[in-house]
Amino acid sequence: MMSERVFADILAAKLRGCYEKAVHVFRTIHRMDHFHTEMDRCPRCFRTKDGMKVKVNAIPCRKEIGCDRCHREGCEIEEKAGEDLQAFYQCPHALLPLNDTTDECHCQSRLLAVHLGSAYPAIRPENSPDLKQRSNSPPRRKK
Repeated sequence: MMSERVFADILAAKLRGCYEKAVHVFRTIHRMDHFHTEMDRCPRCFRTKDGMKVKVNAIPCRKEIGCDRCHREGCEIEEKAGEDLQAFYQCPHALLPLNDTTDECHCQSRLLAVHLGSAYPAIRPENSPDLKQRSNSPPRRKK
């Protein structure tokens, strides 16, 4: 049988893996939200090119539209490394980060035991004869 600590480590590793996949999907979708188009002039700075079109970028994370000269800075989310997008879990006493080495929180042990007890019913019924306490004294007869 697996100890609670080993089981908790396995669950935490699975959560980290799921979170990394969710971050990857979020960043991919966000990258797709950034787009550019060709226009006669920039709607922000009104820059024009002689007889040519200006490349105008749409940046949804800043809610801005403008040409390359207007937007010297890139996307706020893409500038952050993957480690900056941090997962947390809420304990009754604190908000704790879910890292590769997360400190143990003992307040969750009771909740985990209750949850596991309801998720996995007992293999044997409780009224089974081998689970009843046996006494070495002979049974008492009623008079």
